[in-house]
Amino acid sequence: MLPIFAFVNELFGRLKTLKLLSALLLLSSFLLVFCLGSTIFVTCLYVQRGTAQSLLLILLIYTPECFPTHIRGAGCGLTIMFLFLGGLISSTMVYPVGVLHGFSHLAAVLTLAAFSTLVAVCFLTNETRGSDLL
Repeated sequence: MLPIFAFVNELFGRLKTLKLLSALLLLSSFLLVFCLGSTIFVTCLYVQRGTAQSLLLILLIYTPECFPTHIRGAGCGLTIMFLFLGGLISSTMVYPVGVLHGFSHLAAVLTLAAFSTLVAVCFLTNETRGSDLL
């Protein structure tokens, strides 16, 4: 999915791609809550994973372009820090919560996180495609 969204990113711009990816992440997370068939479940899981990776890649491109030059490194550092924190929390919490309470509870939490991502992305206003980095 990364090459597809890299092409979409260059074609439409970073902000529209972020909104598209956030909406797709929300949709795939929402379908995981009610998914009963194994084929649909695996498909939604892979779509969600690819979308989350693509969203992270576009955010790593978009974030430094929004900050002035003198704090651009801090912006990249904060983005990567939250990436590692999310990886640490998800790797220690996904299995116990999924086993103890069922996967639908975990998918509901992922849906809330995807919804908050979509809301946050909707508040972004700077389209950085084609602009000079100052």
